[in-house]
Amino acid sequence: MKRVVVSLIIFTFVASTAFAISGGNPYKGRVLFKKSCVPCHKMGTEAGTLSPSDKTMAQWDRYFNVKKRKHPGSVFVDLSQKDRLDIWQFVYDFAADTDHPQT
Repeated sequence: MKRVVVSLIIFTFVASTAFAISGGNPYKGRVLFKKSCVPCHKMGTEAGTLSPSDKTMAQWDRYFNVKKRKHPGSVFVDLSQKDRLDIWQFVYDFAADTDHPQT
């Protein structure tokens, strides 16, 4: 019985780690955010300032929902699906309601 419990715990840990790895890369997302988003979203521009901490995790999830594509312009068209996923992971990980929001 003890082996079954230990095996179940190990399986759960490995499965959850594998699931986390399959998401975007927040470090690459940070670079892409600075390259693709910040030029239009800086102080004094028509688009207004934007940082990950401007929205909650749920708001970022709704914003990046593939079916709703709320962003005007062509920046999302020019980015690959993987690049969008990396940016999404970055803004999600550093959203306003995380332990470490980023400006």
